[in-house]
Amino acid sequence: MQGSPSSILSLGLVPIFGIHWPSWSRTQYQLYRVFATCIIQPPPPAWESRAAMSALPQDVPPADETDDQYLAAQKHALLLVQDGQVAEADRFLQTRGYTHRLATAVLQYSFPGAPVAATTLAYTSDSPSIDPRPFVCAADNALPPAMLAFMQHALSSSHSPFWKAHQYSVDPPSPYFSYVHDLSQPRVSGLDDVVHYLKELAQARVPAVKRAKFAEWWTHCRPHDSGHQFHFDSADEGRGGVRNPIVSTVMFLEAPCGGPTVVTDQSFGMPKLGRHGWLVHPNENRFVVFNGKVLHGVVPGRPGGDHSKAANDATPPRRVTFMVAFWDFDVRQLPPPAGERPGSAMPLSWNADEAREPEWKRRFLPSSLVRRVPTIHSLFKIVSKELNEFGELERLVGVRVELSNEPFDVLGGHSVQRIVVTVLMATGVKRVVVAQALKQLVDVDGTALVVVEYLRKFMSSETAQGRDALVREIAG
Repeated sequence: MQGSPSSILSLGLVPIFGIHWPSWSRTQYQLYRVFATCIIQPPPPAWESRAAMSALPQDVPPADETDDQYLAAQKHALLLVQDGQVAEADRFLQTRGYTHRLATAVLQYSFPGAPVAATTLAYTSDSPSIDPRPFVCAADNALPPAMLAFMQHALSSSHSPFWKAHQYSVDPPSPYFSYVHDLSQPRVSGLDDVVHYLKELAQARVPAVKRAKFAEWWTHCRPHDSGHQFHFDSADEGRGGVRNPIVSTVMFLEAPCGGPTVVTDQSFGMPKLGRHGWLVHPNENRFVVFNGKVLHGVVPGRPGGDHSKAANDATPPRRVTFMVAFWDFDVRQLPPPAGERPGSAMPLSWNADEAREPEWKRRFLPSSLVRRVPTIHSLFKIVSKELNEFGELERLVGVRVELSNEPFDVLGGHSVQRIVVTVLMATGVKRVVVAQALKQLVDVDGTALVVVEYLRKFMSSETAQGRDALVREIAG
């Protein structure tokens, strides 16, 4: 991973949807000005240039300071900004030789769900409404409950052996390490299932992910006030040149605290600094997909809000994230020698004798969590045989074309209801055909009882009134 200084001129809120990835609407997000702050007035004419970037102070302590003093000064400046003491923060930074910092609206971000004041909106000629789709998208309820529980157990912030086994630390931060899966190989673990599942979800939004051959994953477990430096994702941490993934993704496994992820429109080598960015707040089971070429980072959590209150508990919680980058070439590196710290892009292999695996790997082993991602289209495919063409089914049940390939969380409750209700509402379709379609859901682990119950009620309903009552029950 390569880092780079950045200024963001405007910031948007990423629209968060359910796992159905509905059509994007410009009314579902707001873009507002958050001018990058130049703390020396007047700003130099070439403040956006690469020369200005290179003129920024290097991220090393002055000769007369210890590392601890240097870090304390950085955190002091951050807290001043987040506490609203912006002028004091700027004076402090100036005395230390700084000329630029991230915008106040980035560091002092709005809390999740907080309304954005109309006065902050500025759709001006130099700040057009920017479509986030080429850069970032996000969805909630991403993993089926069984799969989410599996990952939370494997990477628990409180009792997973993974962190100790990898010498993970926050302050000072442990060196970057990651693992790589060859997507062409048979799945042998539950972790393989998760990676393939996330690939399917990402591909539904970014079709280019289909050509991915390898998946590199890494993870973090951090407290509320711990962010992550702005950086570009690159193979081999940028050695030998920057080579970006097709997309990078973030899966929030535990999200009781922490600041938002910021994704910008700045690519490596651009002649000017990025002008726009989007926030994605942490939320359990939220999945974020973003352009693999752009600058991104995590803002340290600020005081106030529900997340901050949790951070003040006797045992402060941690935010656990699982990141996956999808590559169209092999990024694997040789593993480090025995006894050394884990390295980047390590191949992940499994011992034929499960008992010989360390505990952290055994937690990733249970397989057959989810072997495929069901879609509305695959469910309707069986039903449509009775109607000759999908268009007729659309007319009957009111399903729009753009929703026909949505992945759905069949374990999530509302999705099962929606699918069953939609099919039952398809008047003229034989009950046995509907039953056959609903059996498609049994392929997903943990849904059998739910589906059997719906099937039992549906098949026992001899009258239209009975079926209508079932529809109301499921939909209610």
